[in-house]
Amino acid sequence: EVPAGKYSLFTIPGKKEWMIILNADTTLYGSPDYDTTKDVARFRVPAGRSHRFYEALTIDVDIIPDNAYLYISWANTQVRFLMETSTEMELLAHVDRLLQQPITKDTEYGWPAEHLLLRRQYLAKALALTERQLAVGEGTYVFSLRMQIFEYQGYPEKALESVQKAVVFRKANPLDEKNQAWSLNYWAEQEKRIKGKL
Repeated sequence: EVPAGKYSLFTIPGKKEWMIILNADTTLYGSPDYDTTKDVARFRVPAGRSHRFYEALTIDVDIIPDNAYLYISWANTQVRFLMETSTEMELLAHVDRLLQQPITKDTEYGWPAEHLLLRRQYLAKALALTERQLAVGEGTYVFSLRMQIFEYQGYPEKALESVQKAVVFRKANPLDEKNQAWSLNYWAEQEKRIKGKL
């Protein structure tokens, strides 16, 4: 486990494996003044053959949900290692705090709900967040989130109900003429689309 921060990256390449080193000294230019006592982490990774030739030393980061792979490639050799984060754990702790604290108008519940929807995870929590957002003020954005969540869960009837509530809200809270027409047309299209699934 490595605390968040800035680190220098060193390697000791070998034919079959490389030593990967994270060091706390970020002021170095090269390795002449490298100090092993400032190492934060040292670990070995297997060396493999790259899929293409790399003229220069190349470092790539491949982002995967919440985590990333770091690739170091040079000539025909490549090593990689997984960097795991605590993002999901922190996200869920934040969502749980939002769901346990009293509902307030100063708290944004919609954005965390949308984040869960985009991840396609913890959708029951996402719905609970949208209910809290509706409790502090309705809006078509929240009805859109609920529509999408219910559709993904396979509940077109509930998705249609969210569409119909959005239309009622928009008619009671009209926008300027152009945007009002666009909004009502959008919701009419959603209603037609969802009814086609029933």
